[in-house]
Amino acid sequence: MLAMHGCGIRHRLQGYSPELGPAAANAFDVQAWARATTLEAFGMELCVRQGAVTVSLRQVMPDGSLPEYCRLDCPAPGSAFSPPVFTAQTQGVLLPVVEAASPDAVYDLYFGTNEAPLLPAARTAFILEGSGPDLDAAAAAFGRFLEEHARHGAAEAAHLVLVDNEDAAPALAVSRPGAGVSRIANGATGVPGTGRGLYEACYGSLAAEGFTHLCLLRAGRRPQAGMFAHAAAFMRFLRPEAFLCAPPADGSADGADPAALMRRAQTAATAPWDWCCLDARSIHRHGLPCPFPVPAAEREYSARLQRAGLQLAAPLSFQPAADQAPPGYGAQLTLRALQGELADPDALRAEFSAAVRSRAAAGGAGGAGGAGGAWALMNEMDAFLAGPEAMVLPAARPPRPPLRPPFRSWRLQRRLRRQLRALSRLPQLVQRCSAARARLATIACWAQMAGNQPAADPALVRPGRAETALQRQRELAALHLKADTFHRAEQNARSRQLRQLEDQLAHNRLLDTARAHADQDRASQILLSVLRNRHKGARAVIVGNGPSLRVSDLDRLHNSVTFASNKIYLAYEDTCWRPDYYSVEDHLVIQNNWERIAGLEGSLKIFPANVRDFGYHAADTVFVPFRPPRSFEDPLSDPDFPAFSEDLSHGICWGSTIVYSQIQMALFMGCAEIVLIGLDHSYVLPKVKQGNTYLHAGEQNHFHPGYRETGERWHQPNLEVLEVSYARARARCEARGVRVLNASRQTRLEVFERAAFDTLFPPGTPAKETA
Repeated sequence: MLAMHGCGIRHRLQGYSPELGPAAANAFDVQAWARATTLEAFGMELCVRQGAVTVSLRQVMPDGSLPEYCRLDCPAPGSAFSPPVFTAQTQGVLLPVVEAASPDAVYDLYFGTNEAPLLPAARTAFILEGSGPDLDAAAAAFGRFLEEHARHGAAEAAHLVLVDNEDAAPALAVSRPGAGVSRIANGATGVPGTGRGLYEACYGSLAAEGFTHLCLLRAGRRPQAGMFAHAAAFMRFLRPEAFLCAPPADGSADGADPAALMRRAQTAATAPWDWCCLDARSIHRHGLPCPFPVPAAEREYSARLQRAGLQLAAPLSFQPAADQAPPGYGAQLTLRALQGELADPDALRAEFSAAVRSRAAAGGAGGAGGAGGAWALMNEMDAFLAGPEAMVLPAARPPRPPLRPPFRSWRLQRRLRRQLRALSRLPQLVQRCSAARARLATIACWAQMAGNQPAADPALVRPGRAETALQRQRELAALHLKADTFHRAEQNARSRQLRQLEDQLAHNRLLDTARAHADQDRASQILLSVLRNRHKGARAVIVGNGPSLRVSDLDRLHNSVTFASNKIYLAYEDTCWRPDYYSVEDHLVIQNNWERIAGLEGSLKIFPANVRDFGYHAADTVFVPFRPPRSFEDPLSDPDFPAFSEDLSHGICWGSTIVYSQIQMALFMGCAEIVLIGLDHSYVLPKVKQGNTYLHAGEQNHFHPGYRETGERWHQPNLEVLEVSYARARARCEARGVRVLNASRQTRLEVFERAAFDTLFPPGTPAKETA
């Protein structure tokens, strides 16, 4: 069931292009989706980022009426959702109309669903034949599609295959001019481009890409980014027994004419296609297209798929097909023979004889034009009589010399009589067409043509071993189908696991990432509001872990607000003191000491929120939003480094040391004075270094001899970066009237004013009693 209100739509189906307005390309063809896909319910979302927008979703009914289905109104930034739309219960076409939009409006309007796709991991190859500017424009549009839909996994789900009919580079048949794009040099072969691309995608050089669906585009196409997105979404829900095509162009693209829109919807599935989308398994089951010239190839293939039981749908939102000249007479006869429409030799002889005589008479008595037309028609008949192989890259015939007037008529008659006699063998010709199609649609045939060998090579038509060769081709296609089916079964298993996981996440209110993060951070935000100015006017002591720190000094700090970090807990066995606030921001410290840190008691833990990325989620910890630098590797390359936060509810800024973070904490809590101890600001570095980390080898840089274990990794300290951070902290504290003193017993840090520890915390200060 669709559940959209308040939680958004997960699967985008079709976007809205404002520049097209109420046109057919923006219409959602409910009937096509119901006929060809598994989609049961969907809806529309209006997401306004700026300004105000009002949209009327209208239902174009079969009678041409245009009632309003629903209205979406966003007077301010936000989202509005339509009621669920059920494909089995909804008639006609849904057409969004933007009725009002403020001049500054920025919005996204799209149809989508929360249903799981039939094949979530569908990978579609868009195959476009052409040359020059058309291919370049398509590649640019495809790049925009990948960029606009990157967060939806478009880069992994789609691939553009450009078949260049002018590029004749045999040494580089397939190249990769850009991300997600392959270019096939097809000029040397001259075979139909979409078929060549289909062969390469399913069985040739691109077969390893694992395409599950193919979209074939005719030459001259310049598809837009939205068209790629729409077709890719269709493929994820496409039923295996269906395929899609573009509807015919009839001048009714304007949605203001709903009756014309419905006429297109009703006649679309009967028209020839020039944008075809189908499941790769249909190729394995029913063969490749025959390498006929366009448009004979697409008509033959479309008819073959429909005879095999595949259902054709033509969504109105697909770019309409452009007008195209019909196939020649010979190609038409071949297609009719393949479709079983030529059974009566006498009827065909009468039809052809009448056509020749009509053309001959069209130019007047003895006219050269009439005779030339008749002669051309007989050339087409010769192509039919030669069999379908003659349609594959037919050899260019040298122009015949003009017929001399005294012989024109009898030569035409003689040739016509010869052809009419040949048509008496029509059953054999029809059988030959069927056998030829079986050979021409095989992997071997296309493989030979892709290898730049003549399509009419006798190797394609070896009658002695034809049946054995065809059987092997069927077995090869069956193996591809088996592999594809196994691959899909794995995908479906993963999809079921994903759906189960999504159900569990939804049950635990974790599916909506924004909501989950808000729930996760709510307790921390509440605690931060309690900590704001909690210690107003108090002295804060930030305890460093350097060698100068004496554990006995810690018991003198009970009258101050204390902050400590990292492995200060190693001192707990020798003192009753516990810091008021404990922090860690180094992920190596978290990962190496996770259980010990999670079990600490007696202090409020305040960690930057990014430590959760390393597996730390203890319930007794306040997680502060983390504000990283532009570069961890080279922070000083940013002239504004480091940032400094005085409001922890907005985040805590990184300064390459936990002391910098704790100064921000003390200032947020209202402390009037900050004292630093145990901050030696000097290190003995080990000899073994890996990247920006060192491996401990016995050197002492901390107050406890067992602070690090041999071989433990720790981050390289950058004293220059630390001093820049400390200088920024001193300046921000001075601006607030807060003094920062360095009371470390031994230190090389001169950024802060120095003070004597024993003066600030005289000996004999009673230690805090514990219960």
